[in-house]
Amino acid sequence: MRKRRSLVLLVAGVAILMLGVSWLLDQLDIHLNLPYWVYSWQMFLIVMGILFASTSEKKSTGGLMIAVGSIFLALDILDIEVEFWRLVWPVLLILAGVSLIIRYFRPISKLGEKIQGPLICNAILSGVKKSPTMEIFEGGQFTAFMGGIEVSLLATRLNGNPAVIDVQNLLGGIKIMVPASWTVRFESTNILGGAEEKRKNPTVSPDPNQVLIIRGLNFMGGIEVISY
Repeated sequence: MRKRRSLVLLVAGVAILMLGVSWLLDQLDIHLNLPYWVYSWQMFLIVMGILFASTSEKKSTGGLMIAVGSIFLALDILDIEVEFWRLVWPVLLILAGVSLIIRYFRPISKLGEKIQGPLICNAILSGVKKSPTMEIFEGGQFTAFMGGIEVSLLATRLNGNPAVIDVQNLLGGIKIMVPASWTVRFESTNILGGAEEKRKNPTVSPDPNQVLIIRGLNFMGGIEVISY
């Protein structure tokens, strides 16, 4: 799984790099005769959506980005004159409605709930707050699209093996609270976004045998880990 994700990130990185180089050449009047829509924000959104859909077990975020980018790109290519801001609010309302319907049919997660296996959190145009009480934290998958995730892991512990949280964060915020004895290691790819750890208990030194790894993609979002 790790090799597959690394390959996808590599391919996406090369694609974005080539797009940036061709755009730069175009700005310098060195034309490659590429279609104008190659440099559009719609194409960038589609590329990021493909990346999300390829690296996440929950592909809803990537599919949503691809759909929005494709709709606006089709309107542009077909020369259908519609003002962007006249469409963006109805589209956001539709997405918000779909998100509420999905949340209605999704099992309710309660604070302090007992969870077996990896912790799954999805916040799409919404917020998620969890405080699981599993004895051993086995890692998880956090997906945020213009939403927020807040998770407290203070009631859990590690079994000596590194625990991995795979994040896919687009224009969202992820906040994770962990015991001060845990060692936090960031391996996320941050694009116009930031990831940081804040230690609230400096009297406790991180244990090198208790390692939490934050891995994945963070695009124009924030990831914050707070150690208590």
